Amino acid sequence: MPAVRWIFTTRWCVLVGLLASFEVDAVTTKATVYLKSGDQNSDDFPKFTVKVGIEDMDGIAVGVLHHGVNSSGWDKVKIHGLANTDASTTAMAMGFLEGYLTQPSIFAVSQNNYADWFVNAAKRSPTPVEDWLVQNYDWMKKSASVKRFSAVRSEATYWTQVHFLLSQFQGLMLGYNAAADPEQSLPLNLFLLLNSDGDVESIINLPSIVAKYRSLNQTQFRPKKDLRCSAIFKYDRVAREMYFGHSTWDNFDMGGIRQLKRYVYNLKGYSKVEISMSSTPGFLSSVDDFFLTSLGLAVVETTNGNRNPVLWEKVSIKSVLSWARSMAANILASTTKAWSSTFCMENSGTYNNQWMILDLNKFQTFQNDRAMKYMENDTFRVLEQLPGSCTVGDMTGHIEAEGYWASYNIPFFENVWKSSGFDKLRPKVDYSHSTSARAQIFATRQATVKDLNSLKAILRYNDYTNDPVAHGDPCRAISARCDLNPVTAPNFRLEGGMDAKATTASVAYSNLQFAAQNGPTHDSSLPPFNWSQWVHRFPFPGYEQVPLHVGSPDVFDFDWVDFKPEL
Repeated sequence: MPAVRWIFTTRWCVLVGLLASFEVDAVTTKATVYLKSGDQNSDDFPKFTVKVGIEDMDGIAVGVLHHGVNSSGWDKVKIHGLANTDASTTAMAMGFLEGYLTQPSIFAVSQNNYADWFVNAAKRSPTPVEDWLVQNYDWMKKSASVKRFSAVRSEATYWTQVHFLLSQFQGLMLGYNAAADPEQSLPLNLFLLLNSDGDVESIINLPSIVAKYRSLNQTQFRPKKDLRCSAIFKYDRVAREMYFGHSTWDNFDMGGIRQLKRYVYNLKGYSKVEISMSSTPGFLSSVDDFFLTSLGLAVVETTNGNRNPVLWEKVSIKSVLSWARSMAANILASTTKAWSSTFCMENSGTYNNQWMILDLNKFQTFQNDRAMKYMENDTFRVLEQLPGSCTVGDMTGHIEAEGYWASYNIPFFENVWKSSGFDKLRPKVDYSHSTSARAQIFATRQATVKDLNSLKAILRYNDYTNDPVAHGDPCRAISARCDLNPVTAPNFRLEGGMDAKATTASVAYSNLQFAAQNGPTHDSSLPPFNWSQWVHRFPFPGYEQVPLHVGSPDVFDFDWVDFKPEL
């Protein structure tokens, strides 16, 4: 029986078990959230009790956390909401349990995330970016409280789901702070900064934000490149199989503590939906992004970004950010067409990505019916978002004709390519959808994908010393290792491909299962990334200090792991 302690506040109380910290691996923790009797209609927040060591389906949420960051590269998290109370309270309980179970990891990631974005990480007063996020959050809450009762069914459905997501977000904050020691408590603005990690890439470019930093005479943020992620969908005509996967690119300090998550939304009065994804502690969406849903969709994106400053004028604080829109679409949509239309509602114009949506239901029908010569229309859709617009196309015919679809941070649709400023970037060959380095590598190597192992290989591909397309630069690969450049080289950074996820349409359809590998790519010719090496080599150009990487493994030499329905 685990040791426990009570935490009381004027708003809620919770029975907190003394959990193993994120440093302890191979530990599995189960817990159940209960609603305290008589508090269902509290004027403030519901009062929750959490019991560690059991999964009780008579509670309102159950969860499992398997600690594995240091042994396998990933923690595994499953949060299951139960329809034993009203839907909003269940959603909040789901967030509460996740925040409670993963508190040490969230705290570590919050420190790393803040230092990753802002130059003066020691000054933890809210920045103009955080002020913008709080105002946006207030607008979303107020809008959801009214519009979920709209007489227009589609509007009511959408805003009801946003309301549930915001309830889950509130629960995440409450559960975290219930488990945290006072010196580790985190306010609203830092939770928003975590969940909006992708959106912040755009928000830091808004004219109003830039002007506020200048007026305050503040050193502002660390800009990130939009070259963020590689993805492929490979169609095997003979086997009638679709192999697909994704490699996240980012600064390596953001890849230290990762999670494989499974959410089960069993909310009273609503159909049950499950979502399986790669993610990060404190994130309620993937942000990578890589999702599998029980409604039969696989959803993946890579970031295009926006290089046209004029478009930033179309971004409004009165909008729904990408992290919430993607989750709302995942929970509501069962077709690629419905996902696209749902996602584009209340478009924030932030985190401007190329989204790829595969209809696993339609593809399963095609797999099983040999009389069908071609996949149904809208089996595979591509969506490219910009401030003020979404461009969507049915690319089923394209993937049948070409045998694959690859994505590498360059818009496919010509109108998006031009309006986002890619036509003005030089050298033009590097920003062309057909001639960029990764375009050439994918085109040359996609035929090697014959099974799951060869899919894994292409997602981790980096042969910069031999591949003529790389020009000797380890940044020019499917999974970049910019740290392998000489420290004096222009492209030296501690960044690149920091993970990979891989699966097949058959496996994803049957149980939302995928394989994942955390850490920068490594093999017999590429050494594993090692933080101690860079601590010893500091100082080096471009860095005032070694990037903060609290809670991270030191050496990333992990193998692939399977993420299955049961942890």
